[in-house]
Amino acid sequence: MPNNKHGVPKTNREWRMRWVQMQRVAMGEIDPPGTKYPTRPKHYGKEARKRIVEALCAEMGMPQPDWTRRARGKAEPIDVGPIRAAWNEIQRDRLRAYAEYGVTLQNHGRRATCRRCGEVILDVPNGMVGVTPSALYVMHAQATGCR
Repeated sequence: MPNNKHGVPKTNREWRMRWVQMQRVAMGEIDPPGTKYPTRPKHYGKEARKRIVEALCAEMGMPQPDWTRRARGKAEPIDVGPIRAAWNEIQRDRLRAYAEYGVTLQNHGRRATCRRCGEVILDVPNGMVGVTPSALYVMHAQATGCR
């Protein structure tokens, strides 16, 4: 709130600030100005939180929670075999597509080299070569004359 000594705002800005403050008071976001002991969010202890959860479960007709402290156990491992197989197939298709244009991929798909002259066409430090094989072939052929 403005630092004027009078209770009535003087400028448009002060009126706007007072209006916003009163709206926040009406919504319950803040306490009215001049409140001696402002209300703070109540801190609930562990037991109180448990009672709240139990009451909510009873209201919703759910079974009461079991508060015993025991380990959950180890989760079942995820079978990544089919995912790996699909990824490997995609990579094989990718290598075949580049090989049709005389381009080999090295360094886990980060470097593209020409099979005929051995020159590095494209080197990507982070990530993978994302250029189409035909575009790489044309780019290399125009730059070096290698066909």
